[in-house]
Amino acid sequence: MSSRQINLNTLYQIAGKSLAVIFGFVSVIFLRRTLGLSGFGNYIYIISYISIFVTFSDFGTHLVSVKQASQKQKIESKILGNALMLRTVFSLIASFFALLIGFLAFRQNITLCLLSLPLIILTTFKSSLLIVFHTKLKLYYSSLHEILIAFFLFLVSWHLYLSGGTLSLYLISANVIYFFLSFPFLYFALKTVPLNFTPNARIQKKIITQSLPLAGILVLYTLYSKIDNVLLEFIAGSESVGVYGVSYKIYENLVLPSAYLMNSVLPIMAKKLKNARSFSNLFQKTADVLIFSSLILMTLIIIFAPFLTALIVGSKSPLETSVLRILAIALPFAFLNHLAGYAIITINQQSKFLLISFFALVFNLTVNMLFIPRFSFTAAAVNTVLTQFLVLVLSFWVIYKQKGISPNLLNWPKTFYLFVKKKGRVFDE
Repeated sequence: MSSRQINLNTLYQIAGKSLAVIFGFVSVIFLRRTLGLSGFGNYIYIISYISIFVTFSDFGTHLVSVKQASQKQKIESKILGNALMLRTVFSLIASFFALLIGFLAFRQNITLCLLSLPLIILTTFKSSLLIVFHTKLKLYYSSLHEILIAFFLFLVSWHLYLSGGTLSLYLISANVIYFFLSFPFLYFALKTVPLNFTPNARIQKKIITQSLPLAGILVLYTLYSKIDNVLLEFIAGSESVGVYGVSYKIYENLVLPSAYLMNSVLPIMAKKLKNARSFSNLFQKTADVLIFSSLILMTLIIIFAPFLTALIVGSKSPLETSVLRILAIALPFAFLNHLAGYAIITINQQSKFLLISFFALVFNLTVNMLFIPRFSFTAAAVNTVLTQFLVLVLSFWVIYKQKGISPNLLNWPKTFYLFVKKKGRVFDE
């Protein structure tokens, strides 16, 4: 196992996303000040709505396809080609249902729904190309794709800020950006792997069969992570969504480094599955890295939360600050949940993770329905922390029952010392 391979691909993603986050952060500042609190709440609501249907489009095929292609390299071009075809079909179906439900979800402005629908297909296609780059561990392509999208969206939001534009114009511009940036990265994907788009019923059936539990997991996860914005819109109104949305946007981006590390670890984890000792060592070291990095990040956010929220809103914002500090407590749980989720997929226990996600959704909905009417966005933030903790405990229990391993949560100082001593090469065996 190569620390260099894991570290480089993780750093490519973090470096790429760091630039994308900077552009995205400034874009949020411009959008918040251009659209106002209520208009920004509408923006968060639309993005949350679209995210739910993008998850339906994914249908769990991303990680399953990466796993299959990594394990069967002789037919990887067929696996990846059929995966991309399936995902295109799923995105079209998801867009159709998004339109039907949109007449209820966008009661006051169906135009916003219509303008956002193409983003379901275009975002799914972008993540389909990521499958190719992920399988071949050439994640710098996807990082560049992410940066360019964020940069051009930044230019759009800047223009809207200067000219007093609308949310509708922003959505139109986003569609154009996603569409035209698809072509060069499709070329890079085809150059990386000569994709075979010949339909293969056997491959497609296997992808769908293995993806079904994961599809349910992703849908349930998206629902319990995005439903708070939807419930806040219907119960408390757009202004509450605007307050919560600022802090949650920051929190979502803070969680991404854990996903990037696991994207790099997953192909290697799949290859190490049959070697119990190697799998256990990789699991523990990854947990250690996630723990110490999340604790550092949580501390920094709690300290600098007033500065971050004021930077977006334009003035001191105690409401957004308090929400962000609460969400920061969820970071260690969210980081470790990426490890737990990817490990469960690797050991083929998706059905149990589906059950965990169902319990999490029921818990999340119940708490939100009971407490949002009284405590608004504060209840949603606390509920995020509790839900992440619940998922973590149940996920680690499943891994322990199946593989007999559980992370030593106090081992991270040792790994942190090795990380510094070996200049990041903690994954070498």
